[in-house]
Amino acid sequence: MSDSQKTDVKKYGFIVMHDKRTLYEKEMIGSMSDLVCAQFACTNYVRKIADLATHFYINQDTMQPNISGLILGGHPCIMSTLTGPNMLSPTLLAKVLCCASTINMCKGILADTKYIQQKYLIQKYFDEYMDDTGSCVFGVVKTLKALESGAVKTLMVCEKLDIRKYIVENSVSGEISIRNFDEEEEEENDQEDDDFYFLTDNEESEVQESQFYINSLATKYNSAVEFVTLKSPEGSQFSFTFKGIGGFLRHQLVKENDDKGGM
Repeated sequence: MSDSQKTDVKKYGFIVMHDKRTLYEKEMIGSMSDLVCAQFACTNYVRKIADLATHFYINQDTMQPNISGLILGGHPCIMSTLTGPNMLSPTLLAKVLCCASTINMCKGILADTKYIQQKYLIQKYFDEYMDDTGSCVFGVVKTLKALESGAVKTLMVCEKLDIRKYIVENSVSGEISIRNFDEEEEEENDQEDDDFYFLTDNEESEVQESQFYINSLATKYNSAVEFVTLKSPEGSQFSFTFKGIGGFLRHQLVKENDDKGGM
């Protein structure tokens, strides 16, 4: 991912606080009443949360928040105390987007964020794949072939996936072959019956050109690109199941009889 793409990514913080039942039971301190002791424990609990929020969500060099927004969830009484006087840092308080019972209630507020958008996009992709609607494509070979034909509306690719295009000429027949491999396939395919070996290492083949080209190809054919993060469960599953690349189609592709190399 380029530096410009990284700077466009917005980060959001979440603070989820349980109710008072998570606090330690009262210890007898002189004649302190149960009510006073409980209030004292709750105040310390919230103050500790405020300190941790400062530690995680404020850049210690600039003393400015490192997040675009803050979501508070949990018991209303505790949330009210946290946002009250002398608790949460004023700079963080200004970043509070909402207070909600659960994070799921914040979906409307975060609907335009990459975090929620990507989760829904991948889930939609899985649904289309399971229903076999013909509106999506997956795997290196099939996806790049569809991309080159201009059929891909939205390209989904894992952040660290590098696809190299090989143009190979057979020195005997003069035939030109074009194949695409990711970095993992190049490292693993070292047997004589593998496509990568056949194209690049046998005596009759000569590599004319090799290049990384996903971004330029997507731009050339006017496809939107969604970089899938591996930090989410959905992103990891997408990478494992579909080799880290796939896409939504503008129209269905004509099915070929030979599906060899589809992944």
